Parts: sequence; C-alpha cells; structure tokens
Amino acid sequence: MISTAYRYVRPALPWREVEIEGFRFDRRFKLIDIDPDTYECETRELMREYLTPDDSLLVVGGGTGITAITASPHVSTVTAIEMDAHTRDQFIHHLDRNAVDGVDVHLGWVGDGDDPERPGDVDVLELHGHTA
Repeated sequence: MISTAYRYVRPALPWREVEIEGFRFDRRFKLIDIDPDTYECETRELMREYLTPDDSLLVVGGGTGITAITASPHVSTVTAIEMDAHTRDQFIHHLDRNAVDGVDVHLGWVGDGDDPERPGDVDVLELHGHTA
C-alpha cells in the first residue's frame, strides 16, 4: 500500500542535492528523508572491503548511479544496467556532473524476457561470461 502511494507521490517530491563520499547527486529520498551518509552504506562498506582495483563490477538495477559511482574509484571498470530510461538518464547526468570515467550504463532488462514486469521497450540483456 505504501509503495503504491509512494509511486504517485514521488514525482511531486522536490529534488535536493546531496553529497555521498565526495560525489554530488540530485536525489528524491523516501517520504521519510534518509541521511545521505547512511544511504546504502552497508553496500558501500562491503564494496570497499571486498573489491580490488583489478575487479570489474556489474550493477544490475543501477538506479541513479550512487552505488556504481561510489564504487568506481575502487575498481577498474563498472558496468550498470538500468531498465527505466528516465532513471538511466539521471544516472548519466550524475556521471557527467561528477566527471566519472570507467562506468558504462546500459538500458536493459536482465532476466526472463516474458516477465510481465519487463518494460516493452527495453531489450533483454544476456550476461555471458559474468560470475556473481
């Protein structure tokens, strides 16, 4: 119920600029505002602990880029896949805004091409040669 209501309310929420690990992002946080320093902090801590400069990172569901961009200084390359064109465009805006290189963003769907949740205008991507 809350997530359905949030889908309708979210577009009306104002954007605000936040800084996370030295990177600047335009963000619409949840109805109860989240502290930018704690946003996905466990994910970022795990990445710093386990990723090395020789690693390549694949982010499925790239969102607006916070995870991929904050990981980019710690790995050789980042590939992100996002299924929503508007969100992918916001991701690219954040890459440009922060002058981040080494991150590739693709519009696509990973999974069953017949899944009713898949947007009809998004290609299904095969991830051959990747390990999780």
